[in-house]
Amino acid sequence: MIGNFDDPASLRRVLEGIERAFLVTNSTERAEAQQLSFIEQARAAGVRHIVYLSQLHADANSPVRFLRYHAVVEEAISSSGFAFTHLRPNLYMQGLGFRSSIAAEGRFFAPVGDARVSIVDVRDIAAVAAAALTEHGHQGNTSLLSSAGRGGRGIFSPLGCPARSPSYPARALVRSV
Repeated sequence: MIGNFDDPASLRRVLEGIERAFLVTNSTERAEAQQLSFIEQARAAGVRHIVYLSQLHADANSPVRFLRYHAVVEEAISSSGFAFTHLRPNLYMQGLGFRSSIAAEGRFFAPVGDARVSIVDVRDIAAVAAAALTEHGHQGNTSLLSSAGRGGRGIFSPLGCPARSPSYPARALVRSV
């Protein structure tokens, strides 16, 4: 069966008989409506636990659209009676294009200096989501997912090498891309 986030009836059909569901959509102008519709259809279909891929710093009062809608969806899930697990990553390692420079040179180029870098490997997010869906004890949690690295140190262990971010001014970064 195929479910379409823009077709509530199709969502209802694919959710029938499902106890636990993972909710993630593309970040578009329709995301909030699609995710709220999913919640309604999940409730009607009898889903008991939703694991939701949210965003670090989700806040209904944020000036940032996607942080607002993630907060709205988290609240809808939390107040709906579902068991829930909210996962809050920030930046996805794979989306930043650092892999080749880290593998080749052991460094990545970004104007971060010694600032905290909140990057997480999508495979780690998948592992946490799978655990929340298949194991007991994750219900009611809002989990912040991060490497908690400083200046990129230690966050790229899947590449088998440490990484550092040399001092790199923002203007130079813009010129390099």
